[in-house]
Amino acid sequence: MWLSSEGVRLALNGYVDPIRADQKPPVKRVHDQFIEKGGRFYVCPICFKDRDLDEGELVENAELKGASPLMEFAGDGATTFTY
Repeated sequence: MWLSSEGVRLALNGYVDPIRADQKPPVKRVHDQFIEKGGRFYVCPICFKDRDLDEGELVENAELKGASPLMEFAGDGATTFTY
């Protein structure tokens, strides 16, 4: 999952914990399942650094990755969509 703008915060430890915490399904559960099943977060480094966020706070399977690697991935026939 490619994260940009404010979406980069979804790759931070604890950020999703309070989102829909009292509803089904809580975002934390879906987030954890995504990671457990090998899902990866590719985080826009410019967006991340502009917000003075700490790279040490990234969740498992998250890494800063620029647009060029994303375009290479998408160019290889990957299914992509924006939300």
